[in-house]
Amino acid sequence: MPSPSLAASLHAAEVGINQLSADEDVLNFLRTGENASTVYSRLYQLRNQQDFNAYFRLFSNDGKFEAKHRHPSFQGIGDSFLKYRLGVHEGVIDHLSPLDDGAIYSLSKTIREDGEILGYLTFNFSVNDINDFLQTKGSNYVLVNRNNRVILSDNSFFRTMTRLNNEPLLDSRISRIGNRYFMLNERPLGFSGLTIYGVSSFDVIGSLIVIELVAFIVMLAFMVYFLRRISSSAAKTSLKTFDELFISLKHYRENNKLLYLEVENEDMKPFVQQYNNLLTVVEDLLVKNIELEKQSNIAEIKQLQSQFNPHFMFNILDTIKYMISIDPDKAYSMIIKLSRLLRYSLDYSDNSMAILAQDLVYIKDYLKLQRVRLGKQFTYEIIAPDKELYKVPKLVIQPMVENSINHGYVQGQEFKLRIEIKAVNDQLIIIIEDNGAGIPKGQLKQIRSNLKTLKEDYRHVGIMNSHKRIRLLFGEPYGIKISSEENVGTKIVMTLKAVRV
Repeated sequence: MPSPSLAASLHAAEVGINQLSADEDVLNFLRTGENASTVYSRLYQLRNQQDFNAYFRLFSNDGKFEAKHRHPSFQGIGDSFLKYRLGVHEGVIDHLSPLDDGAIYSLSKTIREDGEILGYLTFNFSVNDINDFLQTKGSNYVLVNRNNRVILSDNSFFRTMTRLNNEPLLDSRISRIGNRYFMLNERPLGFSGLTIYGVSSFDVIGSLIVIELVAFIVMLAFMVYFLRRISSSAAKTSLKTFDELFISLKHYRENNKLLYLEVENEDMKPFVQQYNNLLTVVEDLLVKNIELEKQSNIAEIKQLQSQFNPHFMFNILDTIKYMISIDPDKAYSMIIKLSRLLRYSLDYSDNSMAILAQDLVYIKDYLKLQRVRLGKQFTYEIIAPDKELYKVPKLVIQPMVENSINHGYVQGQEFKLRIEIKAVNDQLIIIIEDNGAGIPKGQLKQIRSNLKTLKEDYRHVGIMNSHKRIRLLFGEPYGIKISSEENVGTKIVMTLKAVRV
């Protein structure tokens, strides 16, 4: 059913809101109105990470400063009422507000500093967008709030209800609603107060039960018939088939491999054929399940591959704008490199792997763009003697290079970046090392924890995306490790499976 994805989406939004509420740039904006472009970038970054459209609003307690991207038809509850509701809460709260075409579901939080309220942050989600999101996941569902009010459903029987008034029977999952019976699979969505029910009508379940009973009776009659046919002279041969059946089931449990039975007795032939047919069906289902899991991984890899840091785009476009007036030829060269890099990142072909030499061409384009922006104090070196022999996930290295520059480069100081790639046994080791500012111990500890648990971190999206792509493609123990010392530098080690061309 779709609820785990919805629960994960709402939880990710809650985590992002809590992180933004403690962000120093956000706090400074609410105090002075400064860093507006940075704050907008952070807000849009969290918005773009959601599975459905999000409309944010950040405003100071005195109303002087505001950053917003609001739903076109949403007027929202008044600021005074919102402040009243948020005033007694330390965490994120949720609420519903009317829209002309449905309702808006909001997650809001009070932003405080030393006990003083600086402002408020709200993320709004259109209920219609949530409905579209749930429908893409399949299954029949009913979404209710903490008061059992029906918010959404893809079942016409529930859409007409104001509240879900169910009467549980002997099994708490089976309920009578009106004059009909349903099986409800309940899943609360965490802090939000929302609950989603997977719905199965007993009109369908009853038919399935009847079919199963008929099948059981037929199978029982089948077994009785064959038991009566077993004579003392044929008992040993017939029972051998049952022994082979149990051996086959035990083999599957221990080795996860299906064994077909051979027909050695004509009396048992129908039973053996039926069992072998059942194994064929199970084998087909296993193949389909593996293919579905593969397609799901491919879709997630493509989504992670497409995420490009907006800060880099802003900085490069500003540099191009400046270079147009002083050196048009260099500006033109930068535009060509940026165009190639973007086209490469947006290539959604089924093959997510590229020859290392090809990937390094685009990384060099990226480094040349950064060198124009940062000046001669930025130098780099790439050592990859076997670049023509191996394949790597497309643009999996670039976010690590970008991270080193963003967190290591200090204005006015020499900054060296070194990339070394080598094959060791069946692994491809990629080392990105710099002599920059380094990462504070507390922040480094948090990054390592997030890499271990695959937890989302909006401050280091590039590192997490590359780590997830490596894990999805190759599994454990492949991935990213990072070490750093303040005022000395940072070293990132990426371990990939060595895939030869």
